Amino acid sequence: MVLGYATREASGYLGCHPDDLPILSTWGDRGLGAAALYVEVIARHGHIVETRWRERRLYLDLNGIPGDPREAVPGVQLERKGFVGWEWLISENDQTRRDAADVARLEREPGFAAFRREVTACIQSAGAPGCFAAYVKSPFNHPGAAAAFGTPHSVSAEQFVQYAWTAVGDRGGSGRTWTDLVSCFAGGRIITATATTARFKGTLYCDVERGPAGWKLTGFFAGG
Repeated sequence: MVLGYATREASGYLGCHPDDLPILSTWGDRGLGAAALYVEVIARHGHIVETRWRERRLYLDLNGIPGDPREAVPGVQLERKGFVGWEWLISENDQTRRDAADVARLEREPGFAAFRREVTACIQSAGAPGCFAAYVKSPFNHPGAAAAFGTPHSVSAEQFVQYAWTAVGDRGGSGRTWTDLVSCFAGGRIITATATTARFKGTLYCDVERGPAGWKLTGFFAGG
């Protein structure tokens, strides 16, 4: 099997099949060894699964593949795990719906809603940027800030805010780090959430986490 990239939309995908096939070959463990072959399944008829390529219907007999024949529903993906077997994965549409439900649930949580109001008030106030340090986990890991202050990996919350206020923006951002940071909370949206974590997407990404001292920023980066 020829490995491609993590998604078919990746620029320069070098798969071994024609465009638009419902198959994606990629690493199965973040590039550490095993490979995985993903097949997008649209229906199941007993032990036969159905997929499609353009106008053609394609079928795969699960009885011929060692694996876990747990009950599946249309829209799930089939993962072929090298010599191990296969298992059902949640479909992208179902994952999107679950993520949306998780985000809505967190947004209704009073403590999280208060955190968002406080952060928004801070970044729009005369106390910015200094007031934002109260919402940053310390020590804070950020390569750019660490390099600016000559520290190995992390900086204090106050140092990170000072860095963000004065630094040129990260690649893919707006051109100013503070503007990119603010964009997460002023006009940004939450794309994934749990009861104790959330990821905001502005021009860049911001991760926040709930701890004993409340919600704090734990990550700020480009890319998903």
